[in-house]
Amino acid sequence: MKKIILIVITFLAFYFAAHAQQVSVKVLSNEQSFGTNIISNTDINGVLYTFPQRIHDFFLDTTTGYISLQLRNLSRNGKYLDNNGKLVQFDPQTSKVIWSMEMYYASNYIQHFNNNLITGFGGKSTGLDLNTGNKLWTIKNGIMMANSAADIGIGYRYKGSSGYTNDLRGIDMRTGAVKWERFLEHDYGWNEAFYINDSTLIVASSGLHAVNLRTGRGWDYHALTGKKDYTGMVAANAAGLALGFLTGTFVVTTGHDVVTDLVSNTLIDNDYIYFATREEIVKLNKNTGELAWQYPIPKDMGSQSALYLDDNSVYMINKGLGNLGNRKVKIGEPFVAAFNRETGVQEYFSFIKEKELQIISHEVINDQIFLLFANRIMVCSMADGQKLVTKDFNLGNKIGFEYFTGSNIFIERENKVLALFELWPENLFVVTTDGKVLSINSQLEIEETIEKDELMFYHNQYSGYKLISKADKCSVIDEAGNRVAELKATPGAIVNGDLLYDKAEKALIVVDLREVGK
Repeated sequence: MKKIILIVITFLAFYFAAHAQQVSVKVLSNEQSFGTNIISNTDINGVLYTFPQRIHDFFLDTTTGYISLQLRNLSRNGKYLDNNGKLVQFDPQTSKVIWSMEMYYASNYIQHFNNNLITGFGGKSTGLDLNTGNKLWTIKNGIMMANSAADIGIGYRYKGSSGYTNDLRGIDMRTGAVKWERFLEHDYGWNEAFYINDSTLIVASSGLHAVNLRTGRGWDYHALTGKKDYTGMVAANAAGLALGFLTGTFVVTTGHDVVTDLVSNTLIDNDYIYFATREEIVKLNKNTGELAWQYPIPKDMGSQSALYLDDNSVYMINKGLGNLGNRKVKIGEPFVAAFNRETGVQEYFSFIKEKELQIISHEVINDQIFLLFANRIMVCSMADGQKLVTKDFNLGNKIGFEYFTGSNIFIERENKVLALFELWPENLFVVTTDGKVLSINSQLEIEETIEKDELMFYHNQYSGYKLISKADKCSVIDEAGNRVAELKATPGAIVNGDLLYDKAEKALIVVDLREVGK
């Protein structure tokens, strides 16, 4: 029976792909108001495009201006997604569907990169023509990221017997031809990827690697960024902290006994890169990969960490945490350390001595390091790593801390919409497990508790104004926090040029923002 089901699914996938242009999609358009310019008391208008099915997701291609929409309904009880749906390429400039095709989402997925649209199935990637939907090429390879300027996509080769290999390939996005191939391990996932120039990518995956997009060549620095055979500690950590933020990992390791993300962020200083793993902290020449200095981390103490730089030192905050699937687990020990920026000589090593606690978030303010635990805040000196003060918090009802929050949260005070840091410039802001935000002063006292329904979030920027969202409402504010306009827009809306793109059930919304500033 399983074989029959698999054959049917495979047949449907190929059938839908072969009949990409035979699907008719009717779209209704309706001009209407989506907001108000408060200054001029005039409407902010846009167009509502209604499709025959619920819009699950959409992607704006900024090169062509086309919008790719994934149409996919929910089940009758609203709990599940239907596997059948459509992929629609829509041109809002002409209000026309350019092409559409049936999709079977149980076996197919969609990837969007600017100027590139890809469907994936069974380890294969298929490039689609943006203008026609016709299949351009198919290759047994994943596509993890693509550079539209170079027309190169990169991803790992797929073999039916073993799945995705460690053979990283450069793929010509116009033809699907393999331009280059290179061995690059991803056993513990990609932790980070960034460009150091127009053609060279630095990949953090079992170390650091420089990859020239056009040739695949570059240096390698191999390092251990995860831990296998973690079964002995799985049971004890099964109820670990759920991840509350994006980890930045591109490839997920499927092994249940593999801990990932035992690595730091990467810092670039002119010609050098600073990077830490579970075993060491290093300084590398970013152009050659040559080791400038290296310092070992005490055995079994390293974990997920964060690095900071000042003029003289590199600071390391080791959290005592790693990722086990989608959960946080204890591994290593929490500590704070500093190293000479030029020589790598250790300046201090301050063991936190909190064996049952892990650092779940941190902030560096002036010359102090603030460490957040589940129900505790600790302050350490950046100068010598010494503990300055520690305070426990009892929030009641098993409520604890989640993370320090940044400057993207706003609230309304006296008819102004202001960032938390504008209201309390010297304070820390902590999100709790029940969704509230605490404003905590330098004496570690809670000055104010901000309820979840008061919170507003930075959405985007347009013509010098900030767009601040709360549910399906968006306030457009000036530099002083005054509202200049109100829009109907969700946090998932996209701003490109003078237009805002959003979705609501079966509708695509396109709003003209030029009326905002009048």
